[in-house]
Amino acid sequence: MGARTVLGNTAMKRRITKRVVDSLKPGDKPVSDTDIPGFVVRCLPSGRKVYAIRYRLGRGKNARRRWFTLGTHGAPLTPTKAREGAIKVLGRVHEGEDPAAERDADRRAETVAQLCDNYFVAAEKGRIFTRRGEPKKASTFAT
Repeated sequence: MGARTVLGNTAMKRRITKRVVDSLKPGDKPVSDTDIPGFVVRCLPSGRKVYAIRYRLGRGKNARRRWFTLGTHGAPLTPTKAREGAIKVLGRVHEGEDPAAERDADRRAETVAQLCDNYFVAAEKGRIFTRRGEPKKASTFAT
């Protein structure tokens, strides 16, 4: 399953440089890079400038369109570093991966707090054992 970038006519096309990024104001249209298709910088209503990748999974009009945010403009993310990151992400997309789906799966993953809660529930039911195969004692969990 191949992938291609989405360019649409909602973005201005210019080479993304520090000067271009610094000139963006809230409410401006996103700027699409002329060198790397799908590499975009946009200024949010808060004034924060964000580098992102727009891409499609598959081919045709019905191919799913996705956004993947690379990060916020400023130290350490410069237009040059963002461009390098965009090339890496687009390489992964070209090989059939979906970086946005991976990010979403990471966000849905179990948190440490949930893991601890599940551990103590299992302990109360006697499902946590020592190395010798005996259930752990309540005093161990109290500690």
